[in-house]
Order: sequence, then C-alpha cells, then structure tokens
Amino acid sequence: MVKAGAVAALLTTTGCAEYYIDKLEHVQSDGYPFAKALKAEYEAYAKTESRVNYDQIDGSAFAVKGLQAAHGLEVLPEDPEMWDIPADKLPMLFEARERLLFAIHKSGRVIAPDLAARAQVSYDCWVNEMEEGFQPKEMGKCEMAFKQNLIELEKAVDQHTPTFSINFDYNSPVLRKDAMVTLDRVAKVAANMSDFTIKVTGRTDVVGGRKFNLRLSQKRAENVKDALIKMGVPGNRIEAVGAGEFGKKEVEPKHRRVDIEIS
Repeated sequence: MVKAGAVAALLTTTGCAEYYIDKLEHVQSDGYPFAKALKAEYEAYAKTESRVNYDQIDGSAFAVKGLQAAHGLEVLPEDPEMWDIPADKLPMLFEARERLLFAIHKSGRVIAPDLAARAQVSYDCWVNEMEEGFQPKEMGKCEMAFKQNLIELEKAVDQHTPTFSINFDYNSPVLRKDAMVTLDRVAKVAANMSDFTIKVTGRTDVVGGRKFNLRLSQKRAENVKDALIKMGVPGNRIEAVGAGEFGKKEVEPKHRRVDIEIS
C-alpha cells in the first residue's frame, strides 16, 4: 500500500531526506501562525526520521509536508487508510483523526496554532509508527503525545470559539465606520479556516415594538452578512438571523448590536 498518499508522488524511490530538509530549513512560510507552526513541527519530525531513525523515505515525506505548509497549502493529517495498518486498528485511528480535524477546523488553528500543529504532527507520528510496528515504545510515545495535545486543543476550542460583536446607532441598521475594523478581523479569521460556519445574530433594545425590532434585528444581521461577503467570505458559510429585542425594559445601547460567532 502506498504510504502518505499524495506526498509519495513528490518523492523519488531513493528519496534523500536531507535534500528536502535543507529546502525546508530555508523556505519562508506564508505568514500564518498555523502554517509556521506546522512547518516547524514537520521539520523537527523529518529530522528525527532521517537523522535518528535513518529512515530516508519517511524523512522525505514529512519534510515535503512541511514545505507544503510553508507555501500555504492545506496540509491534512495522514489518512490511515492509505497506510499498511492492521484493519482492527483503523477505527481507532479514524475516530482520532475526525476529532483532530474537527478541532482544527473549528478555529483551533487560529486560537491555538502551535498546539494544533503539535497535535497534527504527533498524530502523523502515531500513524507512521503504527504501520512500522516494530518500535512499541516509540508508538506509545507518539500516541500519548497526540492524545494529550488533542485534549488540550479541544479544551482551547471549547473555551475560546471566536465571537465578535459590533454596535449600531439607535433605530438604525446601517454599519458604522468602527464596525469595519471588527468585520475585517472576522474575514481574516475565516480566511485561515477551511471549514467553518459564521452565525450572525442581530439584536435590538426594547424601544419600538416587538415586530418592528424583529425586522430591524434581521436587517442588521443581513447588512453584516453582506459586508462580510464583500470582504471575500463565502455567503453560503454565513447564517444571518434576527433575534429581535434583547434585555429587559431598560434602554441599553449595548443591546443594539450584532454578535458574530465562528465555529
């Protein structure tokens, strides 16, 4: 069975790992924190495979994944089905990979890029050692490192899912100038994520009547969605909902807002 899927196509059969490692050491990353972290983690792992384990093929493969990350390509954790792994071990690896991908795509790469990168490369290490099967101690170290990294990543994502708020003037759905700064941040976060949903929830204070405020809150949400689309965020990723009045009878300017949640 071909190891590392698409990466294998980039390698020669003799695959000198040091050639790719040298290229990786000198390449400039695309600037995103997750890409930089992923590049560094794959570089370290490629060096271990090449210089400690004397495995040129695996050293080359993981160095190439580091190069792909440095150039801004989406680099996914290994698909166990593409490796020669016993069938009874695959369900465990599939479940782990799904959890990892969910955490990474649910803003993990944005809020905890170093941790997300460590989790991904430790997963690849686990898969690699699982296929080789002759170093149970190394396999156990990779598995333990991955599981610890994944738990920490999932906690970070659960606690810090990006949420933004922008405020509106009284009785107005028009975006203020200061809203554009926040919306620009939202667009940049979304650009770092390959799989995401943006929930835009419009709100109002209690002045004006329930039906009027429901329409006003919907218009506020739709105006935010339109602005994000103009900034390059795909419209099919944005859900705009008007929630109507918010809060008690007191008139609070902070209730005239739209909340934006990325997940």
